[in-house]
Amino acid sequence: MVLPADLPDSALIPAGWVRQHYIPKLDSAERDISAAEAAELLGHSANWWQDRCRAGDIAGSYQARIGSKWYMPLANAKLFLQEYKETKSRRNRGRRRRAQAS
Repeated sequence: MVLPADLPDSALIPAGWVRQHYIPKLDSAERDISAAEAAELLGHSANWWQDRCRAGDIAGSYQARIGSKWYMPLANAKLFLQEYKETKSRRNRGRRRRAQAS
C-alpha cells in the first residue's frame, strides 16, 4: 500500500483512487441524509422533515448555510421517527378510550 507521505509533492492522484483507499466507507446508518432523502427512505414529506430539523427535534441536524438544505444523521432520523410514532400512537389510544366512554 502506498502511503501519502511516500508520494512526491508533485504527484497527481485520481480522486477516485483517494476515495477508494483513504476515505472510510460509512455504514449506511452512519451517513447524513437530506430532508428529501429522508422523505424517500422513511416516509412523510421533505417539508415535514425540514420542519422537524428546524424545530431541533432531530439530534445532529444541520444546514451548510442559512437557507440551504437540511441534513441529518440517518440513524437519528430513524430514532426520531420511531419515537414520534410511539408518541402519536399513545395519544390516539387515549382519544379512543375517551370517545368510547361517552
